This record gives sequence, structure tokens and C-alpha cells, in this order.
Amino acid sequence: NPVFDIMKFIAIMGVIVAHCVHDWRQPLVYICTLQLFFFVGGYFFKPKSIANALKYEAQRLLIPYLIGGVGISIILTCLYINNQNFNLWDRISPLFTGGGAFLNNHYGFMLWFFSALFVCSIIYTIVNRYIKGYIYSTLVIIAITTIGYYLSIYYIRVIPFLIPQACAAIIFFHSGYMFKTYNSITPKSHAII
Repeated sequence: NPVFDIMKFIAIMGVIVAHCVHDWRQPLVYICTLQLFFFVGGYFFKPKSIANALKYEAQRLLIPYLIGGVGISIILTCLYINNQNFNLWDRISPLFTGGGAFLNNHYGFMLWFFSALFVCSIIYTIVNRYIKGYIYSTLVIIAITTIGYYLSIYYIRVIPFLIPQACAAIIFFHSGYMFKTYNSITPKSHAII
């Protein structure tokens, strides 16, 4: 779909610009672009059983996240092997602890989005499976987003796989899924608006 190709292009360019700009504009660019990725992820979400979602999302997101993070960590640790402060496990372990990646100069951190989208997809699968009706599911998603936002501010180092960030972003994932379901670019039999 060309609309989503354009959305992905805008989001990718926004992330590149945000990495190049180091002033007051950087958070503004992130606010406008990263949520777009979660929205698109929600748009392409297809309900599955929890077991199938775990298998599918692990193959699609978690395995590339771990392979990429470990690979980047190994390569960069080897490049800095003469520095006695470098320890391979210190560089790989934040892949599993998640939050520490923000503060520990972790090389695999650039892949954080894979972990966050994996967690977001699994939580959304659970909500989608057990909470029926878009009003109830939206209320649950708002609660999860609120809790995730709070946890991402105060407990960033202790919760693994960026679970708080995934929870904080789940509202955008849900918005993408609701947009597809009720008011899509392609005609449906019913719409919210």
C-alpha cells in the first residue's frame, strides 16, 4: 500500500533527523515519528492465538533483535579489546534486561524498537483475545499505556525487554488496528466516523 510506504518513509526520515539534531527539536521529532511505527504495526496486526503470536513475533522481531544485538556487541567489543573496561557480557546482558540499555552505553540499544514492538504485539494479542468490544479494549489499552508511561519514567532500569516503553506505546498500536478495523483507507462495511 503506497500510503503506508509513505508513512514508513516519513517515520524513517524522522528518526534519521532526530539522530542528527541534538537540541530542543530532537524530542519533538521522536514524538512525531516513533509512534507512527507503532501505528503501522497495529494497522497490520492480525489476531492470532497467544502461542501463534509468540512464535510469529519471536521469529519476526525477537530473533533479529537478539542476533543483531549480540553481533553488534561482539564486533564492537572486539574492536575495543585493548580497553580493559570492556567485557562482552556487560555489553550483551542489557539485551535481556532492556532498561539498562538506555544508561549503560549498550551497543545493541539501537535495536530497542524490535524488543518494544515484540512486547507491544504480545500484550495487544492478549488484550485482543480476552477483552471484547472496542470500547472495553480501548479502556484497557489506556490503562496499560498509563501504567507503561509511569513505569518508563520511574523504573526504567529494572524491567526487562523495554516492557514499560512497549506499554506506553500500545495506544498507538491500538489506534492503527482500530483505524484498519473501523475506518480504513480501503472501504469497509462500517466506520467510526
